[in-house]
Amino acid sequence: MERIASTLREKAEPKARSANITQQLQNWCDDLLRRLPDMVEIAILRLGGENTERIAAAPKTMVMERIGYREAVSRMRSAGVAAVVPLDRLEDGIAETIAMPVNGPDMDTPVVLLV
Repeated sequence: MERIASTLREKAEPKARSANITQQLQNWCDDLLRRLPDMVEIAILRLGGENTERIAAAPKTMVMERIGYREAVSRMRSAGVAAVVPLDRLEDGIAETIAMPVNGPDMDTPVVLLV
């Protein structure tokens, strides 16, 4: 019975569920950045065509237009697997970028973890 009630709530409140998931992902990014001191920035992105949409990022002021980030996401898209891009110069303390595709149940669009 609880399963049926839960399913009905999910169908009735898709926007609330989406906002809750987004907040949970933001909390996860913030927590991961705190626990891993060598990590400078982390983001979860939704891929769409040639564009990416930020779902969550830590810090929230993360600059998504970095050349290294674009290169890592581009290589990941081409290869279909995680890509590591060492940077020729340190960009705000960033030595390399990792773009990793993330899959999960009920995921209708590709998602990327960018660190």
